[in-house]
Amino acid sequence: MLPRSLVLIDAPSSAGAYAPGQEKAPWALREAGLVTRLDQAGITVCDGGTLPVWRWRPDPKDRFAQNRGAVATDVTAVAACVQTALETGAIALVLGGDCTVGLGTVAGHLPAYPALWAALL
Repeated sequence: MLPRSLVLIDAPSSAGAYAPGQEKAPWALREAGLVTRLDQAGITVCDGGTLPVWRWRPDPKDRFAQNRGAVATDVTAVAACVQTALETGAIALVLGGDCTVGLGTVAGHLPAYPALWAALL
């Protein structure tokens, strides 16, 4: 059964990537008709906000954890947006750039699913 309400959260970041471009993914998905298709499927789409765009750039101070601060900021912001969406009873769908936004997506679910949190410990 498809959800009745879906909150779309745009996380346009390539901070955790090794090249720029992934920050364009949320825009590309919307441009490809994602919202229209969800609407046609009978799913109410709500705007969960758009985080600031962060385009990857080299971090010469830390070659192995580049842009660490920006990644942490993005993860924290995504988690907050997901948690807010879940508190309304909706399902959150994060349109992200690089894969680090997945960490924020999982973190945002943890307060709503204590058993998941316990399993991770």
